[in-house]
Amino acid sequence: MAKVALAGGVEIDLATKDDVERAVRDRQCLELRVRKLAKAATVPVGASALWIPIAGPTDPVVWDVRSLTLIGNDDHTAVTNVTGALYIGQSQGPNLPDLVWTGLTVPSSTRWSAQVVCLHHENLSLNLTGSGLTAGQPFLVMATVIEVPAEQAPIYFA
Repeated sequence: MAKVALAGGVEIDLATKDDVERAVRDRQCLELRVRKLAKAATVPVGASALWIPIAGPTDPVVWDVRSLTLIGNDDHTAVTNVTGALYIGQSQGPNLPDLVWTGLTVPSSTRWSAQVVCLHHENLSLNLTGSGLTAGQPFLVMATVIEVPAEQAPIYFA
């Protein structure tokens, strides 16, 4: 801040752009919440794919998806010939415009530092495909998301 003296003994305070930006940042207290999600599913008889709807944010929040972990029977045994793809959208099955990430193996963990956004009207889902899927085989998918109030999303995602 700088003080400027005018005629007649009048003083005014001038704020620089940095002063204003610092004041705005100091007043912004984002109400973020970290959520851990988990969804288990079993391959049905005769299935060539397994669609696992994980969850979706409720109104009025937006999710910033930060990590995804996919396992089969346990956390260390590979399931060959099965790959996963992450979808964020409104569909009840794979819809290519909703595709976010491909090439997930079992087991695997993926972390994102960039923004993978799931809006309040969308669902986070995983699609497993491949000749390694067998009836009765269990899978577990876990995700970590940062829940952002919708009105604070423009600030958080800026």
